[in-house]
Amino acid sequence: MTTIDKAFSSDITLGQLLDGLAAVPEAPLVFLYEGQPVKAGYQVTEVKAGAFSALDCGANPEAWSEMFIQL
Repeated sequence: MTTIDKAFSSDITLGQLLDGLAAVPEAPLVFLYEGQPVKAGYQVTEVKAGAFSALDCGANPEAWSEMFIQL
Protein backbone atom coordinates (compact mmCIF):
# COMPACT_ATOMS: atom_id res chain seq x y z
CA MET A 1 0.00 0.00 0.00
CA THR A 2 1.33 3.44 -0.89
CA THR A 3 0.98 6.03 1.84
CA ILE A 4 1.94 9.66 1.93
CA ASP A 5 3.51 9.29 5.38
CA LYS A 6 5.97 6.75 3.92
CA ALA A 7 6.73 9.00 0.97
CA PHE A 8 7.53 12.09 3.10
CA SER A 9 9.65 12.03 6.22
CA SER A 10 8.64 15.53 7.32
CA ASP A 11 5.77 17.97 6.94
CA ILE A 12 4.28 18.27 3.47
CA THR A 13 2.71 21.09 1.51
CA LEU A 14 -0.87 21.20 0.28
CA GLY A 15 0.44 20.60 -3.25
CA GLN A 16 2.33 17.49 -2.12
CA LEU A 17 -0.79 16.17 -0.41
CA LEU A 18 -2.88 16.68 -3.53
CA ASP A 19 -0.19 15.13 -5.75
CA GLY A 20 0.02 12.10 -3.45
CA LEU A 21 -3.74 11.64 -3.53
CA ALA A 22 -3.82 11.97 -7.32
CA ALA A 23 -1.06 9.36 -7.71
CA VAL A 24 -3.13 6.63 -6.04
CA PRO A 25 -6.81 7.66 -6.28
CA GLU A 26 -8.02 4.15 -5.40
CA ALA A 27 -6.11 4.06 -2.09
CA PRO A 28 -7.96 4.80 1.15
CA LEU A 29 -7.19 8.09 2.87
CA VAL A 30 -6.31 7.33 6.49
CA PHE A 31 -5.63 10.04 9.07
CA LEU A 32 -3.94 9.29 12.38
CA TYR A 33 -4.85 10.95 15.67
CA GLU A 34 -2.47 10.33 18.56
CA GLY A 35 -0.97 7.46 16.58
CA GLN A 36 -4.29 5.71 15.95
CA PRO A 37 -6.23 5.68 12.66
CA VAL A 38 -9.42 7.74 12.57
CA LYS A 39 -12.41 5.44 12.12
CA ALA A 40 -13.80 5.02 8.61
CA GLY A 41 -16.74 7.23 7.68
CA TYR A 42 -15.18 10.56 8.67
CA GLN A 43 -15.76 13.62 6.52
CA VAL A 44 -13.12 16.18 5.56
CA THR A 45 -14.92 19.45 6.22
CA GLU A 46 -12.08 21.96 5.80
CA VAL A 47 -8.53 22.17 4.52
CA LYS A 48 -6.52 25.29 5.31
CA ALA A 49 -2.90 26.06 4.46
CA GLY A 50 -1.21 29.08 5.93
CA ALA A 51 2.17 30.74 6.24
CA PHE A 52 2.95 32.56 9.46
CA SER A 53 5.51 35.21 10.39
CA ALA A 54 5.93 36.30 13.98
CA LEU A 55 8.18 37.84 16.59
CA ASP A 56 8.69 35.97 19.86
CA CYS A 57 8.96 37.64 23.26
CA GLY A 58 12.67 38.32 22.66
CA ALA A 59 11.95 40.05 19.32
CA ASN A 60 13.35 37.06 17.42
CA PRO A 61 11.67 36.51 14.05
CA GLU A 62 9.98 33.19 13.38
CA ALA A 63 8.34 31.83 10.24
CA TRP A 64 6.54 28.57 9.51
CA SER A 65 3.82 26.98 7.41
CA GLU A 66 0.97 24.82 8.64
CA MET A 67 -1.81 22.78 7.11
CA PHE A 68 -5.03 22.20 9.03
CA ILE A 69 -7.35 19.41 8.01
CA GLN A 70 -10.64 19.36 9.90
CA LEU A 71 -12.41 16.02 10.13
